Amino acid sequence: MLRYTYPDTTLELDYNEFVVALSYGIFTVEFAYSNDVFATGKDGFYYNLGASHEFPELFTLSASVGYSDFDRAVVGDGVPDHYVDWRIGVSREIWGVNFDLSYYDTNGDGNDLYGKIADARVVLSVSMTF
Repeated sequence: MLRYTYPDTTLELDYNEFVVALSYGIFTVEFAYSNDVFATGKDGFYYNLGASHEFPELFTLSASVGYSDFDRAVVGDGVPDHYVDWRIGVSREIWGVNFDLSYYDTNGDGNDLYGKIADARVVLSVSMTF
């Protein structure tokens, strides 16, 4: 279970999401559900299919495609109640530090729902596990 919390905001957007993920070989399937998505008291579903392949001594290539589906009351009339997102990226661990460079995007429905925040972007993540 995940808990989304948005501190220091006047909006009440905190909510829980239940997630199940299964992996087999290079593939991962994920399903998520919230009965209070975006703290609306309404249902939201997320489905994701991902794959990851390691090229030894080089990098790991990964990709995923997801589908979000909301109760119409969550988003209101005049905008889509669903959208598709995708990601493709490469990652590598160097000296105990993990680097991930990924491209993220959504279809036009994502842009209609969220505006510029759903625009395509490239993200570099740097992390270390202790």
